[in-house]
Amino acid sequence: MLKKVYEFIIRQFQVKNRKDVLLLPLRLAVAYLIARKIADDIRFFRCALETGDSEGILLYIRECVLLCILIFVTWKFWEKSKKKWNPINVVTVFILFNLFTLFLNRSLCFICYIDGPYIGRVTDADTGEPIQGAVVAGSWQIIYFENPWTGFGDTLADRHETVTDRFGWFVLPFGSRIWPWPFSVMTTTYIKVFAPNYDSYPPSMCGAWTSEEAEKWEKKLKQLYPNHPAWKAGTDIRSDFYGESIYYTIFRRGTDVAYMTYRFETPHFFNIRLNRARTAKERREVVRRMKPGKYNCKTPRFGKAVLEEKKRLESMAITEN
Repeated sequence: MLKKVYEFIIRQFQVKNRKDVLLLPLRLAVAYLIARKIADDIRFFRCALETGDSEGILLYIRECVLLCILIFVTWKFWEKSKKKWNPINVVTVFILFNLFTLFLNRSLCFICYIDGPYIGRVTDADTGEPIQGAVVAGSWQIIYFENPWTGFGDTLADRHETVTDRFGWFVLPFGSRIWPWPFSVMTTTYIKVFAPNYDSYPPSMCGAWTSEEAEKWEKKLKQLYPNHPAWKAGTDIRSDFYGESIYYTIFRRGTDVAYMTYRFETPHFFNIRLNRARTAKERREVVRRMKPGKYNCKTPRFGKAVLEEKKRLESMAITEN
């Protein structure tokens, strides 16, 4: 059995004629997707067994069943089409159809939904120095049409995480989901960044400020960003929260366009600037906002980093007492 599997794999990458040359990129892409899924599955199951993430396991099993059905149907269609049509024509039509669905709603055959990648850089807002080791987590959701009475619904699609390198750069990989439901689209739920001793992305520490602290930040931001569009909005906000709102608006914008205006385009590029947390109160607020409600095996490093920071703050409080 293993010998047959080995021979089948070898045959897929042999180039003997023009047809094999045309099919080779498609086969390499399929091989990459299979290898990536196997690696993700091994990492996910190790984590799920350790943490008892039963909900994640059930979602994974459902996706695997749908994927097996899809592979079986595709294989049968391929076997029949080889007898009736030219394989090159079939592959060409298949590729063109997937390019159409990819452009229409970022899916392959209206079944495999993808989004990404997201590329960016995390730097210190004061010095501009890169922040190494910041954990970046992304979450995606599927928005789908349920029925005419309830309208649209949404469900968790995927989660991924990565860590910034010594230059502060990160690449958040593609999010994907097998979802055989028509009229659907895959979008990001959030992109979060956490680094010890810093504010988070989206900003969190402003939630711990008093009115005096918010006023100090308001004056500082007016000097640093006097022409930022944020000053033209929010004039109806109470003065106690105006500085907090301005701070959040300025540092919530993390894309590559002027004044960090929020906009998703391809490639998705983020220029994220984090302010250093000055007090333990600010750090505790960041931990409180970023702490995952439930340990998730798709983003274990993010949850671990936040929990480690929480333990450090607790030990500092015990030492001070």
